[in-house]
Amino acid sequence: MQFFRLVCSFFTSDQLPWYSQSEIEDVEEAVAMYQTSGDSWERRMILLCALYRGLVHSRKPEDVQRGVNMLEKSIAGCDPNRVTENIYLLAVGYYRLGDFSRSMMHVEQLIQIDPGQEEIMILKKAVEDRLALVLAKDCMVKFCPIAVTIGLVACGFVSEFCRKG
Repeated sequence: MQFFRLVCSFFTSDQLPWYSQSEIEDVEEAVAMYQTSGDSWERRMILLCALYRGLVHSRKPEDVQRGVNMLEKSIAGCDPNRVTENIYLLAVGYYRLGDFSRSMMHVEQLIQIDPGQEEIMILKKAVEDRLALVLAKDCMVKFCPIAVTIGLVACGFVSEFCRKG
């Protein structure tokens, strides 16, 4: 399984950024400071968007899941100017969690909204690459045992034929 992951990582075009734990902690600290200071609503939205972005780009699956959960809760009441960004972040989050079909669903929504956006096209390519690898892995898991069985049976027939001949 480790070998398969290594091969997959070599052939995928994941150009999405990663956020470090310290970057995420800095944003969480800023959000906490906002809650005590009483800054403007716009400032709060900027900080929350930065937090969502950091969480879904984290290397820690629990951070990514937390970011996806927060985005799912917030998207209904989201500022219309930020809907596209939040859908993008959901797509990234699902991609990072390995839910490529859900990620692709959000990518397709984004393409309908803004078809020329480079960031969306990069994510689309990454999701398509991963979906292709998942399909290839599924095929290998399903068909390799069959091929091995056929090969062994064929070797048995050939060996029996050679012994008799």
